[in-house]
Amino acid sequence: MSLRAPSLFLVMLLLAACSALPIPVNYPAMQAELGQAFTVRRGIPVEIVGEDLVVTFDKVLSDGRCPVHMSCTATLPVEVAVRVRGGDEEPLMTTLSAHTTDGGDVIAQAPGVVPVYRFGPYTVALERVVPYPDADSKLLSTPYQVTLRVTRDRTIEVSPDTQAPVPARLGEPVTLAIGQRAIFAPAAFQVSVAQVEDNRCPKMVICELPTIVIVELNAQLDGALHKATVGGVTDEDGRVTGPLMETRGIPWAQVGPYTIELTDVTPYPEWNIETAPEAYAVTLVVSETAQPPATPEPTVATKPPLVITTSDDVPVLSIDSGGHPILCVSYRALTLFAAGVSTEAPFAGTALPIGAVSLSTQAAGDAICAMFFDDEWQMADTLTIDVAYAPALPESGAYWVWDPATAATVIWEPGQ
Repeated sequence: MSLRAPSLFLVMLLLAACSALPIPVNYPAMQAELGQAFTVRRGIPVEIVGEDLVVTFDKVLSDGRCPVHMSCTATLPVEVAVRVRGGDEEPLMTTLSAHTTDGGDVIAQAPGVVPVYRFGPYTVALERVVPYPDADSKLLSTPYQVTLRVTRDRTIEVSPDTQAPVPARLGEPVTLAIGQRAIFAPAAFQVSVAQVEDNRCPKMVICELPTIVIVELNAQLDGALHKATVGGVTDEDGRVTGPLMETRGIPWAQVGPYTIELTDVTPYPEWNIETAPEAYAVTLVVSETAQPPATPEPTVATKPPLVITTSDDVPVLSIDSGGHPILCVSYRALTLFAAGVSTEAPFAGTALPIGAVSLSTQAAGDAICAMFFDDEWQMADTLTIDVAYAPALPESGAYWVWDPATAATVIWEPGQ
C-alpha cells in the first residue's frame, strides 16, 4: 500500500500537469468575400474567396479602453495581433491598434493608432473589437471577437523600365510611372509624368474639404517643351470622377492640337500609410483635334444612361404651385464651365414646382431631370453639391435634391 499510493499520486499529478498544457486546436477555416466585413473569434483562419490569402485573428495583445461604468483620466487603444498569409509563404504577424466607441466600432480618425495593414495589393482593416471593457463584468468575460475587412487595390500595370519610352497610340489609354515618357508615333508628341500631388482623402477618413489629386506633366511638341497640369476628384479605385472647380482641378489639358485627359491615378491613399512616389500609376488618354477651335472642347465622360430597373425608379410628379423645383445638374456642362469653354450653367431647376415629392430612388429623380432637359442631366445630391458644383450653384431659391444618407429627397437652399 505504501508503494502504490505515491504511484497513484504521481499519475494524478502528471494528468493535472498535462491538462494545464495548451493543446493546439486546428479550427476549420471560414470564407469571406473580398471587400466583405467578417467577424471572427481568435484562432479561426479566414480564406478570402478568389484570392490566395488567409487572415487569422491571433489574439488581443492589450486593451486600454476605458471600461464602461468607470471614469478615466486617459484611455489607451486596443491592440490586436493578426496573421496574414499569402500562398505558400510563411504567415506574417502584424499588430492593428484602434480607439473604439463603447460599442466596439473603430474610430477611423483617432490619432496615434494603426487600424490598417498593407500586404502587397491587399489592405486588412480593423473595424470592430468586442466586447468593450466593463468595470462591472464578471471575471469570465465573453471571448474577444474582431471584425475585419480585406480589400485589394485596383492595380494598373506600368512598364517596369521607367527609363525606356513607352509606345502609345492616340485615343487609347497609356499608363505611366513618375518620370516615364510616352511617345505617340507617328505624331511628334511626347508626354511624361513629372510629379503627383496627392491630396485625396484617405480611406476610412472623413474629410470636410474637397480633395483632389494633381498630376504635373511635361509634354514635347515639335521639340518644344510644354508644362501641363491635370487633376480631379477620384473614387477609391483611382478612377477620375470629375473636376473640382479650381484652376488645378480639371482632368484635362490642351497642348497644341492635342487634348490630354486624366482617367486614373492609383493607388488611392491609406490612413497612416505614405505612398512612395514610385508606386504611382497615372493613366492618360491623348487625342488629337483635326482643326482645333479657338476654345477647344474637351472630351467629357458622362454618367451611364438611365436604366429603369424597378417600379420605384419610375418618376411620379405632383405639380404644386407652392412647391419647389428639382435641382438638376450636368457633369458635362460642369466640365465645360470650369474650363472656360462654355458659359452654360451646370445646374438648372425644373420649370415646374414639384410638391410633396416622394421619390423612392435617385434614378427616379434622374428620370425627372431627363424629362425636363436631356439624358445628360441628373438630380443633384447632397454629396456632390458642395464639392464639385459649389462655386456654380444658384444664389437663391429652394430646391429638392437627393440625400444618399437618408435615401430620400430633402430641401436644399444656397448657403445652408
